[in-house]
Amino acid sequence: MACVVGTSAFVSIVHALTNPMRIILIYLADAFLVGGQLCIADPGSIRLGAVIFALPMMFAALFLSRKQFVIQGVAVGIGTGVVMWAAGDPPGFFGVHVAVVLAVVLIPSGSLLLLRGQLDASLARERDLADHDPLTGLVNRRGLMSGIGEVVARSRAVQAEVVIAVCDVDFFKRINDEHGHAFGDQVLSRVSQALRSHTRPTDLVVRLGGEEFAVVAALDQESVAGFAERIREEVAFQLIDLGVTISIGVAWAHPSSWCDEQSALWLLVDRADDLLYQAKRQGRNLVIVGDEPALV
Repeated sequence: MACVVGTSAFVSIVHALTNPMRIILIYLADAFLVGGQLCIADPGSIRLGAVIFALPMMFAALFLSRKQFVIQGVAVGIGTGVVMWAAGDPPGFFGVHVAVVLAVVLIPSGSLLLLRGQLDASLARERDLADHDPLTGLVNRRGLMSGIGEVVARSRAVQAEVVIAVCDVDFFKRINDEHGHAFGDQVLSRVSQALRSHTRPTDLVVRLGGEEFAVVAALDQESVAGFAERIREEVAFQLIDLGVTISIGVAWAHPSSWCDEQSALWLLVDRADDLLYQAKRQGRNLVIVGDEPALV
């Protein structure tokens, strides 16, 4: 139990370190091991002691990049050579000892590095699935919370507003009822494509749920209405063959005083949603933009 607690505490401490600090730590460990083994009088003990280079190699496999792992492998090779030379090995056996020790050190640590890479890739795929809508490929509500920080930072940097345009497909229930859910899914996919094609790479295009989407952007106040109107027109143009349109409600605010970005985000979404339903009541296929910054 104590071993598990100690290992967990060690891993937590290492994760708290910056990458340069980890590199310094591992090279200090290498130097300590070489220095300690050079102080051993018995050559046989020195050869056996070289195997403990596996410890810093395991550390490198767990916490450093592949490139840094290779550099550490070179450092271990040099350190092992120094240790074997200090053991007084004849030249004919020197390479054999180095090869054996490196095999003992590199094979398990290299295997650990490969397993870590597979685990990292699997976790990255899981995160991507968790943050994206499977039908449209857009980020979902969770992805929106993850990405809002970048939009807010960009807005502050250029002294712009954070703008949220909430979009809803007009008469979507009727589309599902008359043509079926498979056709409805096709409509949602094409709306998402239209939204992505007419927004910037720095904008967040989100599927909030059902037939409701959102575009989150950093814009100056004068550009807000035109930005949303172009989105509405683009969706109507790209889906003209299906007769599909969208209604849009747009809320905006400057994030200079925001303390909690995620709370402010959902207040802004709620305000945009209210404006969206005004557009619905006024006939649909409309954009309504808030006259004043939302109170968030």
